[in-house]
Amino acid sequence: MAPRTKTSLPEKNGTLRHFTHPHVLIKQTFEDIQHEGYDNDEFECDGCSAAGSGARYHCKQCSFDLHEDCATCPGFLTSFIHPNHPLERIWEGPENDHCQLRPCDVCGDQVKGLFYKCSSGAAEKRYNDESHYFFIHPTCSKFQPQLHHAIDENHPLRLQSVPVIPDAWCAICRKLVSSSSWSYRCDPCGINIHPQCVTLPYIKYHQQARPSRPSGPSQRQQVADAEADADALAAAKYQAKMRAKTNKFILKHLI
Repeated sequence: MAPRTKTSLPEKNGTLRHFTHPHVLIKQTFEDIQHEGYDNDEFECDGCSAAGSGARYHCKQCSFDLHEDCATCPGFLTSFIHPNHPLERIWEGPENDHCQLRPCDVCGDQVKGLFYKCSSGAAEKRYNDESHYFFIHPTCSKFQPQLHHAIDENHPLRLQSVPVIPDAWCAICRKLVSSSSWSYRCDPCGINIHPQCVTLPYIKYHQQARPSRPSGPSQRQQVADAEADADALAAAKYQAKMRAKTNKFILKHLI
Protein backbone atom coordinates (compact mmCIF):
# COMPACT_ATOMS: atom_id res chain seq x y z
CA MET A 1 0.00 0.00 0.00
CA ALA A 2 1.52 3.31 -1.06
CA PRO A 3 1.23 5.95 1.66
CA ARG A 4 -0.18 9.35 0.90
CA THR A 5 2.41 12.08 1.28
CA LYS A 6 0.36 15.24 0.78
CA THR A 7 0.21 17.58 3.77
CA SER A 8 -3.16 19.23 4.44
CA LEU A 9 -2.84 22.87 5.48
CA PRO A 10 -5.69 24.95 6.94
CA GLU A 11 -6.99 28.01 5.09
CA LYS A 12 -7.10 31.46 6.69
CA ASN A 13 -10.85 31.11 7.26
CA GLY A 14 -10.37 27.99 9.39
CA THR A 15 -11.41 25.47 6.73
CA LEU A 16 -9.41 22.46 5.60
CA ARG A 17 -9.51 20.00 2.73
CA HIS A 18 -8.17 16.69 3.98
CA PHE A 19 -7.33 13.48 2.13
CA THR A 20 -9.26 11.36 4.67
CA HIS A 21 -12.64 12.99 3.91
CA PRO A 22 -14.46 14.24 0.78
CA HIS A 23 -15.99 17.36 2.37
CA VAL A 24 -14.43 20.57 3.60
CA LEU A 25 -13.65 20.47 7.33
CA ILE A 26 -14.19 23.47 9.60
CA LYS A 27 -12.09 24.17 12.67
CA GLN A 28 -14.12 24.12 15.88
CA THR A 29 -12.95 25.61 19.16
CA PHE A 30 -14.24 24.71 22.61
CA GLU A 31 -16.37 27.88 22.52
CA ASP A 32 -17.90 26.84 19.18
CA ILE A 33 -18.84 23.46 20.63
CA GLN A 34 -20.45 25.05 23.68
CA HIS A 35 -22.35 27.49 21.48
CA GLU A 36 -23.91 24.56 19.60
CA GLY A 37 -25.32 23.24 22.87
CA TYR A 38 -23.12 20.21 23.53
CA ASP A 39 -22.54 19.41 27.20
CA ASN A 40 -19.01 18.08 26.61
CA ASP A 41 -16.22 18.58 24.09
CA GLU A 42 -15.00 14.99 23.82
CA PHE A 43 -14.94 13.10 20.53
CA GLU A 44 -13.42 10.11 18.77
CA CYS A 45 -11.00 11.07 16.02
CA ASP A 46 -12.02 9.57 12.67
CA GLY A 47 -8.39 9.60 11.59
CA CYS A 48 -6.46 7.76 14.30
CA SER A 49 -9.54 6.47 16.24
CA ALA A 50 -8.14 7.82 19.53
CA ALA A 51 -10.16 9.94 21.95
CA GLY A 52 -9.91 13.71 21.80
CA SER A 53 -11.33 16.82 23.40
CA GLY A 54 -11.52 20.51 22.65
CA ALA A 55 -10.52 21.99 19.30
CA ARG A 56 -10.84 19.80 16.22
CA TYR A 57 -11.59 19.85 12.49
CA HIS A 58 -15.22 18.90 11.94
CA CYS A 59 -17.61 18.02 9.11
CA LYS A 60 -21.10 18.88 10.32
CA GLN A 61 -22.71 17.05 7.41
CA CYS A 62 -21.09 13.72 8.32
CA SER A 63 -20.23 14.30 12.00
CA PHE A 64 -16.61 13.62 11.05
CA ASP A 65 -13.88 14.78 13.44
CA LEU A 66 -10.09 15.01 13.31
CA HIS A 67 -7.56 15.98 15.95
CA GLU A 68 -5.74 19.14 14.93
CA ASP A 69 -2.52 17.11 14.87
CA CYS A 70 -4.09 14.45 12.65
CA ALA A 71 -5.53 17.09 10.33
CA THR A 72 -2.20 18.79 9.69
CA CYS A 73 0.34 15.97 10.03
CA PRO A 74 2.91 15.91 7.18
CA GLY A 75 3.66 12.93 4.98
CA PHE A 76 7.10 12.47 6.56
CA LEU A 77 8.66 13.84 9.71
CA THR A 78 11.72 13.48 11.89
CA SER A 79 11.43 13.14 15.64
CA PHE A 80 13.74 12.95 18.66
CA ILE A 81 11.57 10.01 19.77
CA HIS A 82 12.86 7.92 16.85
CA PRO A 83 15.96 9.78 15.63
CA ASN A 84 17.57 7.15 13.39
CA HIS A 85 14.95 7.09 10.60
CA PRO A 86 12.25 9.41 9.22
CA LEU A 87 8.66 8.59 10.12
CA GLU A 88 6.25 7.89 7.28
CA ARG A 89 2.55 8.72 7.47
CA ILE A 90 0.12 5.89 6.69
CA TRP A 91 -3.59 6.23 6.00
CA GLU A 92 -5.39 2.90 5.78
CA GLY A 93 -8.97 4.10 6.12
CA PRO A 94 -11.76 2.40 8.10
CA GLU A 95 -12.31 -0.20 5.39
CA ASN A 96 -8.77 -1.55 5.87
CA ASP A 97 -8.92 -2.06 9.63
CA HIS A 98 -7.82 -5.68 10.03
CA CYS A 99 -7.14 -5.46 13.77
CA GLN A 100 -3.37 -5.51 13.34
CA LEU A 101 -1.38 -5.75 16.57
CA ARG A 102 0.38 -2.40 16.37
CA PRO A 103 0.85 -0.65 19.72
CA CYS A 104 2.03 2.94 19.70
CA ASP A 105 5.64 2.95 20.89
CA VAL A 106 4.98 6.03 23.02
CA CYS A 107 1.57 5.65 24.70
CA GLY A 108 1.09 1.89 24.24
CA ASP A 109 -2.41 2.14 22.72
CA GLN A 110 -3.20 0.53 19.37
CA VAL A 111 -2.56 2.51 16.18
CA LYS A 112 -4.88 2.21 13.20
CA GLY A 113 -6.32 4.34 10.43
CA LEU A 114 -3.99 7.34 10.39
CA PHE A 115 -0.59 6.81 11.99
CA TYR A 116 3.16 7.01 11.50
CA LYS A 117 5.58 4.14 11.07
CA CYS A 118 9.33 4.00 10.73
CA SER A 119 10.12 4.50 7.04
CA SER A 120 12.55 1.57 7.14
CA GLY A 121 10.06 -0.84 8.74
CA ALA A 122 6.90 -2.66 7.70
CA ALA A 123 3.35 -1.37 8.28
CA GLU A 124 2.20 -4.64 9.85
CA LYS A 125 3.77 -6.44 12.78
CA ARG A 126 3.94 -10.22 12.76
CA TYR A 127 4.74 -12.70 15.48
CA ASN A 128 8.23 -14.21 15.51
CA ASP A 129 9.41 -11.54 13.10
CA GLU A 130 12.75 -9.86 13.81
CA SER A 131 12.09 -6.96 11.44
CA HIS A 132 12.34 -3.35 12.62
CA TYR A 133 9.04 -1.80 13.72
CA PHE A 134 8.08 1.58 15.12
CA PHE A 135 4.52 2.96 15.26
CA ILE A 136 3.21 6.21 16.70
CA HIS A 137 -0.02 8.24 16.72
CA PRO A 138 0.18 11.68 15.06
CA THR A 139 -0.78 13.24 18.41
CA CYS A 140 1.99 11.34 20.23
CA SER A 141 4.54 12.53 17.67
CA LYS A 142 3.92 16.09 18.93
CA PHE A 143 5.10 15.45 22.49
CA GLN A 144 7.96 17.75 23.51
CA PRO A 145 11.27 16.56 25.04
CA GLN A 146 10.49 18.48 28.22
CA LEU A 147 7.78 20.75 29.61
CA HIS A 148 6.74 22.66 32.71
CA HIS A 149 3.69 21.52 34.66
CA ALA A 150 1.81 22.89 37.66
CA ILE A 151 2.45 19.68 39.56
CA ASP A 152 6.15 20.55 39.85
CA GLU A 153 6.88 24.26 39.92
CA ASN A 154 10.60 23.80 40.56
CA HIS A 155 11.73 21.43 37.81
CA PRO A 156 10.85 20.65 34.18
CA LEU A 157 9.41 17.24 33.36
CA ARG A 158 11.43 15.26 30.80
CA LEU A 159 10.00 12.68 28.42
CA GLN A 160 11.66 9.33 29.07
CA SER A 161 11.28 6.05 27.24
CA VAL A 162 11.61 3.89 30.35
CA PRO A 163 10.70 5.07 33.86
CA VAL A 164 13.67 5.08 36.23
CA ILE A 165 11.52 3.36 38.87
CA PRO A 166 9.57 0.29 37.67
CA ASP A 167 5.82 0.31 38.30
CA ALA A 168 5.77 4.07 38.94
CA TRP A 169 2.46 5.87 39.45
CA CYS A 170 1.09 8.63 37.22
CA ALA A 171 0.65 11.63 39.51
CA ILE A 172 -2.42 12.82 37.55
CA CYS A 173 -4.60 9.74 36.91
CA ARG A 174 -3.01 7.56 39.65
CA LYS A 175 -2.64 4.60 37.30
CA LEU A 176 0.59 2.68 36.83
CA VAL A 177 3.11 3.86 34.26
CA SER A 178 4.12 0.91 32.12
CA SER A 179 7.83 0.26 31.69
CA SER A 180 7.13 -0.36 27.98
CA SER A 181 5.81 3.17 27.31
CA TRP A 182 7.09 6.72 27.68
CA SER A 183 6.38 9.12 30.52
CA TYR A 184 7.17 12.63 31.65
CA ARG A 185 9.33 12.45 34.76
CA CYS A 186 10.99 14.68 37.34
CA ASP A 187 13.88 12.70 38.79
CA PRO A 188 14.54 14.91 41.87
CA CYS A 189 10.86 14.77 42.93
CA GLY A 190 10.12 11.23 41.73
CA ILE A 191 7.07 12.38 39.74
CA ASN A 192 5.78 10.52 36.67
CA ILE A 193 2.97 11.56 34.32
CA HIS A 194 1.54 9.72 31.31
CA PRO A 195 2.04 11.94 28.22
CA GLN A 196 -1.69 11.76 27.50
CA CYS A 197 -2.43 12.94 31.07
CA VAL A 198 -0.39 16.15 30.81
CA THR A 199 -3.39 18.18 29.64
CA LEU A 200 -5.86 16.68 32.13
CA PRO A 201 -7.02 18.81 35.09
CA TYR A 202 -4.59 18.69 37.98
CA ILE A 203 -6.06 18.36 41.49
CA LYS A 204 -3.87 19.57 44.35
CA TYR A 205 -4.37 16.54 46.57
CA HIS A 206 -2.73 14.44 43.86
CA GLN A 207 0.51 16.34 44.30
CA GLN A 208 2.24 13.60 46.27
CA ALA A 209 3.54 11.03 43.78
CA ARG A 210 2.26 7.52 44.25
CA PRO A 211 4.68 5.01 45.85
CA SER A 212 6.36 2.73 43.34
CA ARG A 213 6.17 -0.41 45.48
CA PRO A 214 3.53 -0.18 48.23
CA SER A 215 4.30 -2.12 51.41
CA GLY A 216 2.72 -0.62 54.57
CA PRO A 217 -1.00 -0.62 55.52
CA SER A 218 -1.45 3.09 54.73
CA GLN A 219 0.17 2.60 51.33
CA ARG A 220 -2.13 -0.32 50.58
CA GLN A 221 -5.05 1.96 51.31
CA GLN A 222 -3.58 4.51 48.93
CA VAL A 223 -3.37 1.83 46.26
CA ALA A 224 -7.02 0.87 46.85
CA ASP A 225 -8.05 4.53 46.60
CA ALA A 226 -5.96 4.95 43.46
CA GLU A 227 -7.54 1.90 41.84
CA ALA A 228 -11.03 3.19 42.68
CA ASP A 229 -10.20 6.60 41.21
CA ALA A 230 -8.71 4.97 38.11
CA ASP A 231 -11.85 2.87 37.63
CA ALA A 232 -14.03 5.96 37.97
CA LEU A 233 -11.88 7.85 35.46
CA ALA A 234 -11.98 4.94 32.99
CA ALA A 235 -15.78 4.70 33.35
CA ALA A 236 -16.17 8.43 32.74
CA LYS A 237 -13.98 8.26 29.62
CA TYR A 238 -15.95 5.27 28.32
CA GLN A 239 -19.28 7.04 28.89
CA ALA A 240 -17.99 10.14 27.10
CA LYS A 241 -16.84 8.00 24.17
CA MET A 242 -20.24 6.31 23.97
CA ARG A 243 -21.98 9.70 24.06
CA ALA A 244 -19.78 10.91 21.21
CA LYS A 245 -20.64 7.83 19.14
CA THR A 246 -24.36 8.22 19.91
CA ASN A 247 -24.32 11.89 18.91
CA LYS A 248 -22.54 10.97 15.68
CA PHE A 249 -25.12 8.27 14.90
CA ILE A 250 -28.02 10.64 15.58
CA LEU A 251 -26.57 13.41 13.43
CA LYS A 252 -25.97 11.05 10.51
CA HIS A 253 -29.55 9.82 10.55
CA LEU A 254 -31.10 13.26 10.98
CA ILE A 255 -29.53 14.53 7.76
